[in-house]
Amino acid sequence: MKDELASLRVKVAELRRKCGQLEMNQRDVEARFLKIFHASSNLMTINTLKEGRMVDLNEASASLGGYKREDLIGHLPIDNGLFVDPNFGNKLIRKLQEEGSIRNLEAKVRTKDAISEPF
Repeated sequence: MKDELASLRVKVAELRRKCGQLEMNQRDVEARFLKIFHASSNLMTINTLKEGRMVDLNEASASLGGYKREDLIGHLPIDNGLFVDPNFGNKLIRKLQEEGSIRNLEAKVRTKDAISEPF
């Protein structure tokens, strides 16, 4: 019984060590992702799947319309009237829900001062 208990303690300690390593690896991967995400010149946003709320966006996305990231994070694109076509936001959310991500999408957006060309 004592041998089994000692063996289990060793296994638990090993699992805790491995778990700690995995958590450190996950933090490193997340930090690298965020560094690349924010440094990219490509327009990128991270939105909730359910309603399309902006969780994060890079400077390239925010500056396109003359906004600051803080102006947009936590909001739905339709909250700020970002899309010229008011139905576009709903189409975008449906596509996001159906496919899980959106790539190479062209949209006409409203900037703080005017309407942009499609991007």
